[in-house]
Amino acid sequence: MFKKTVLIMVFSLLVVTGCSLLGGGGLKDGDIVEADLSQGINIEALLPNAETVLLVAGIAVEDDWPALEFELKAGDGVSLFVEAEDIDPVMVVLDEQDNVLTIGDDWDEELDAFVSLNSVGDGVRVIVFDISGDDGTFLLEVGSPESYQWFLEVDEEYEFFILEDKENDQWSDLLEDVSDLYRDSWETCVVLPLEITGEKWVKIAVESDVDCIMAILLVDDDELQYIDFDDDTDGVNPVFSSTLVSGNYMVIVDSYSGSEDVEFYLTVEELDIDEMTVDIVIVNQIDEWFGGVFSEAAFVMSYWPEAGDYYGILPEERALVFEFDIEESGSYIFEVECSDDTKMAIVDSEGVMIDYNDDNPDGGLDPMLILQLSPGYYSAIVVPYGDNFESEVNFRYSIDAVFERELGTVPTEELFRMSSNLYTSMMFESGNTYEIFAESEDIDLTLTVVDREGIEYFSDDDGGDFNPYLVIECNRANSGLWEIDLEAYSGEVLNGEVYFVVREEQSTRREDSARIAL
Repeated sequence: MFKKTVLIMVFSLLVVTGCSLLGGGGLKDGDIVEADLSQGINIEALLPNAETVLLVAGIAVEDDWPALEFELKAGDGVSLFVEAEDIDPVMVVLDEQDNVLTIGDDWDEELDAFVSLNSVGDGVRVIVFDISGDDGTFLLEVGSPESYQWFLEVDEEYEFFILEDKENDQWSDLLEDVSDLYRDSWETCVVLPLEITGEKWVKIAVESDVDCIMAILLVDDDELQYIDFDDDTDGVNPVFSSTLVSGNYMVIVDSYSGSEDVEFYLTVEELDIDEMTVDIVIVNQIDEWFGGVFSEAAFVMSYWPEAGDYYGILPEERALVFEFDIEESGSYIFEVECSDDTKMAIVDSEGVMIDYNDDNPDGGLDPMLILQLSPGYYSAIVVPYGDNFESEVNFRYSIDAVFERELGTVPTEELFRMSSNLYTSMMFESGNTYEIFAESEDIDLTLTVVDREGIEYFSDDDGGDFNPYLVIECNRANSGLWEIDLEAYSGEVLNGEVYFVVREEQSTRREDSARIAL
């Protein structure tokens, strides 16, 4: 493995207009080159459409950045090491058809770049540039091949380093525009490309002694599409577990604080959905106990892909699910009995968690919740607290009290302090399109509207800044009394000022998208 070295011999000094060739058909094992990016040419002249091509490989560039190109001698494999004092070098190795063979950025806990090839075909070349598009000198050393992998592959584990002095400004700028990530700076992030062929259940996990975050993005032509963001699913470690369709993805990892060097391990694993399926118990009677048992490979994520996005339930915990239908609005009691310690989450038909409980608030290890719910289909997801999962689990729900909805008026525009969920009904007229939204700096709100036909509309953060926003067309079929539920996300404590509006649609509204043009 290349380390920081004192250069004893410079084989050749190459300062040309972008394409550098040594005698004998290109660089080979043992060659050392000194070069200066101030003598380079625009990277797009060396690689057409560089911004789009390199994005898929995990490198964000601008087409006018200076770069130098070096041809490699065809034949046996080689490794390439770039050392620099004033720049953060990056290498991209291309074949004759401009396909990216591999890329090299940071190496051996330093900003210096490294790649290795098992063999070199005809016309293979390497392009060198700075990660921020700056000028500067560098040394390129060619050696014998070593073990190396940059592109992620399924069912592999990798070791990487997050460097405190990394200045990945280009990726930071791109990620700041993805509103779903809710993070200001990604300067030190490590960007790792992952290609998925065919639809797969995939688990991507980070393991580190330092708190890390992870984002998953799909590269769709020249745009980034948000897939997921995770922080502390497994302790302080982020985990993604869900289905991915065919495409090119970016796995982006950064330390939570960005203030220290961090070693982390990343694993990519394909999961077998047939082995993860949970048992589902249909609860068709109120105030009656129903029982079931955990099966060994029944992972909660097979039933609830959003597990891990909410507090309390981890994606790979075993689970038993009780499904039930709430027929009238009211306050309901949900109880679990088991000889082992268990946890429980109540989720709606869209997979949104209503609330979570571990230990009974009155004492004891059995979970219990009292919730106000609207009519609809719900699930109680029960998970063992520890490794014991062989005991029978019993579940029941019973009504605590029926509540009457308030009858509101349209239009409504009010500012009030919210200390409990708001349940109201309003009359909507055919022929109008209505905006229904809420804004709060204190509470992360969700909004559910059920029209007269029974069609449910749900919004979480569509208004930006954790605020819900809906636009619904009212026609002859669905006009009349609509039910409106304004609730706290994931059952968080309610105590804050809320601006709530129901009105005919205005001509302009905030634009909010998880896709950004590059």
